[in-house]
Amino acid sequence: MSYVRLTGRNGAFGWQREGRIALGGLRPRQTYGLLFDGGKSEFQADTQGAWSGKAAGEVLCVGRGGQAILWNENRVHQAGAQALLNIRPEPAPQTPPPPPPSPEKPKEKAIHYRRTADTPPVDALPTLQWPQAAAQLRPYFDTLRPVGLFPGWRTVKTREAGMPCCFGFHIQGDRVDGLLYGVQARGSMLPPKGLQGYSYERAADGQGYWVLRQTGL
Repeated sequence: MSYVRLTGRNGAFGWQREGRIALGGLRPRQTYGLLFDGGKSEFQADTQGAWSGKAAGEVLCVGRGGQAILWNENRVHQAGAQALLNIRPEPAPQTPPPPPPSPEKPKEKAIHYRRTADTPPVDALPTLQWPQAAAQLRPYFDTLRPVGLFPGWRTVKTREAGMPCCFGFHIQGDRVDGLLYGVQARGSMLPPKGLQGYSYERAADGQGYWVLRQTGL
């Protein structure tokens, strides 16, 4: 892993080299969240407002109290880091109990079917490729019903932090090459705190949204 510089706010700074992370300018003895490719963790700054450690992947952003403090400009800007920190995974659905055993049926005469061909069907869709920067949103699209909100983007609706919002992705060929984050607007023509960089757009459902697009993944 090459050298990665982290951009910060309020005097925070940091970098990552060969998996080793060094941060400074943090609030002493405060707990921070670290979001990186493939996972997330928490750490506490020392009495000097510094911390060093390792992560299993490249750092995306660091947050405290739901606010983005540091972010990797090579992967995401401040507004995108804020959106990533606000994402909360949907609870996993509970597995229903198995059905009671059915009464034993009389044996039927065996039916022999033609052997299945080894070649893929001609109408099979190619497998969609998700880059690491987009993989954390994939569960939303696997579990929620798609809705058409923005032309050219596949979107789903959900709620995050009690607010109606949506997520979307754009594909090029058979690869996801863009992400969309949207928060439903509530009357004001100025974006809420924490959504700087978002722009106002009206969706196909007639609702106004504060929208951020992340392309070139």
